[in-house]
Formats: sequence, structure tokens, C-alpha cells
Amino acid sequence: MAVVRAPQWRYRLEFPAGKVLYETTGYVSCPRLSPKGDLIAFMDHPVFGDDRGSVAIMDLAGKKTTLSDGWESMHGLAWSPSGREIWFTASGLGSARTLYAVTPAGRRHTVLASPTGLVLEDISRDGRVLLHQDNARVGFYGVVAGEAKERDLSGLEWSNFPRLFEDGKQVAFSEEGEAGGPGYSVYLRRLDGSPPVRLGEGTPVAVSPDGKWVLTNQIRTTPSTLVLLPTGPGEPKTFPKDAIDRSASVSFASFFPDGKRIVFDGNEAGKPIRVFVQSLDGGTARAVTPEGVAGRLLSPDGKFLLTRTPGQDFALTPLDNGGGGGAGASTLPVRGLESTDQPLRFAADGHSLFLSSANDTFPARVYRLDLTTGKREVWKEFMPGDPTGITSIAPNAISADGKTIFFGYSHTLSDLYLAEGLK
Repeated sequence: MAVVRAPQWRYRLEFPAGKVLYETTGYVSCPRLSPKGDLIAFMDHPVFGDDRGSVAIMDLAGKKTTLSDGWESMHGLAWSPSGREIWFTASGLGSARTLYAVTPAGRRHTVLASPTGLVLEDISRDGRVLLHQDNARVGFYGVVAGEAKERDLSGLEWSNFPRLFEDGKQVAFSEEGEAGGPGYSVYLRRLDGSPPVRLGEGTPVAVSPDGKWVLTNQIRTTPSTLVLLPTGPGEPKTFPKDAIDRSASVSFASFFPDGKRIVFDGNEAGKPIRVFVQSLDGGTARAVTPEGVAGRLLSPDGKFLLTRTPGQDFALTPLDNGGGGGAGASTLPVRGLESTDQPLRFAADGHSLFLSSANDTFPARVYRLDLTTGKREVWKEFMPGDPTGITSIAPNAISADGKTIFFGYSHTLSDLYLAEGLK
């Protein structure tokens, strides 16, 4: 059996179980053993949580060969019954995935195209193909302070990663569908009902305290880097190049209260994830946690960092006035946080957290956790007015007073097909 494990957020492909053939800071999906058992085909995604990537094969000695690269969206892979081809569904732009076949030598041809997204599930020994066709989109609802009903604040067909401004009147988000382009696009939307405005390429990861800058992740660079996009007049600012891969910063990045420094997740080549601090003037990024310890939230005063250890335990790491706790900084345990919790932000009082739980499905819930007592309470429950086709929904941004909340959702209507005679 070929298996994939992810200790310390590093995905590993194993065959047999226990023997590591491949490791990545991105992730691996759809591992499939060839009919002869001599090769493993899989989808190799360079950025965790992003389905772009390549089709690759691995021999039993650990030699990897990339067969088809540059795909924007990839889901579904299987060997042909003869073992002479690998079939997969992918798209070069957006999510309208096509069924392709590629040989171990890298020769590719189109098998079946569709105006909507295809996902290959399996191929039987007699050549019948099981696949489904999706009409899918991603977006977010806004439950805005002072308004009685939620609003869909999405931009186009794949709106993700909403980042609420401190004034509670604007939101930056990523457009990752076909309209977003190969490097995705960052949009700014005011909550007064006006249309969104494109700021530039990338994925938003944080907004400056004064609202003048959106920190974005540029995933098309190698290694992934961070760029500041102005929300008004001005030019983008790029940090100096170094050896740190910032693709993990999509999960965590934040401005310090003074707006002059940022803190973010990243990793150096071949090393586990950790937290770094960097000045906006382009100074060298400094590690402030041990390897394997990732960041989750920065306290409102910038003195503490909520971190997560390789054992999935949450802790508070103190930061000195310079923004660095040092790689060996002592940590404080956090009462009441469970391994399935997703912290959203510190509340305005600095002594409690807003969070969600991965165990929740419907309705979506926001909890408030008292860091002193460890007591939690349900702060908000939410179900959209029309839940048809909603496959998942969860809070992903909240104001410091807890009155404005964004709930990200996935919406999919799909049909399952059994296809015969495809070549």
C-alpha cells in the first residue's frame, strides 16, 4: 500500500508504509500504484492548500519524474488498465478541468473536455471510467454589524481568504478562478455595496493597521515571496529575496500594531516550518520560534504569539519589544483550546479568543474562549438563507468586537457519470 502522511506539516509519500520516497512542504494527493506495482503516480502540489501542481511518478528507489506541469487546478488521477498511461483531470486556468492522458515518457493528449470541472474517480480493469462533473464555486457571506441579513460578498466564481480591515468597512480577498488569472488576483471591496476593485496579483494574507497596505503572497515565484500592495495611490513593495519560502504564510501572517513589521510562517530549504519577523524596510527576516512551531495569531499588543507545536498543542510564545522571542523562547500553555480548533483572532480585550471548530458542519459556529478560565461559549451560529449545494461553511474572519463575521463557503452541484469508449 502507498500512503501519504503529514508529520509536522510536511507531506511524505511512503511505499511500502514506513519507507519515505518523497517529502514536500506543499502536499501530495491521489497516490496510485501502477498495475505492475513498480511505479507510483501522484499529484504534486507545491503550495499547501492550493490545488495547482503537476503529475509525477516515483519509482521504488525514490526517483521522481515530473510528467506534466503548470496546472492551475488538479483533482483525480488513475492508471489506465494497461499501465501505459496515467489519466488525470486538470485545468490550465480556473477550475474547468479536462480529462487528459500522459505516458511515463511525458507524451500527453486530451481524452474528454467539458465547460465545467471534471474529476476522475477511477478506471475499471475493462476500461470504464468513473468521473463526476462539477459546477463549483467558493465564496463568503458577510454578517455585518447593524445589518439584519447576511450578504454574499464574493467577487467572481472563486473568492477566497477574506481579510477584514480594522475599520470594519472593507475587505480584501483573493479571486482564484479563471477570472483571477494564473497568479490569482487580490480585490478590495467596501461593505457599502460598491463593486470590488482589483489591487494586483497574489493572495491576501494580512492588512496593515492603517488600512493602507495589503500583504500578499506571490505563489508563482520560487521560493514563494511576500509583496505589499497599496490600497490607494502608490507602487507595490517587494521584500528582498532570500532563501525563505513564504508559501506557508497563507495560513498565518500579521502586521505588528506599529505597522512597521510583519510576522509570518515560512521555512528554509529542507527545514520544517517556523515563524519569522521582518521589518517593512526590507531588513533580514529573523526566526522567532523553533523549527516545527507554526504561528496562528498575534496578540493585539504584539507581545504574544499564539503558536502550534508539532504535537498539535497550542501555546503562547512571548515576544520581546523587538518582535523576537528567540528560537528557544519559553511558552505558556493555553487552556481550553482543542486540536480541532481554528483560532480566528484575539478579541478586543486581549484576554479571549474567537475561534471555530473543524468538528462543526451545519450550522457554522463562532466560539469565544476566555484565556484565563478556559471557558468557551457559542458566540454566533449561522446558516445561509438558501443552503442548497453548500458543501461546507465555516467562519474565516471576524472583527475585534465580534459583530462583523465572514463565513467562507463551498458550493457544488455535481453529476456522477460512467463513461465507456474513451481513449
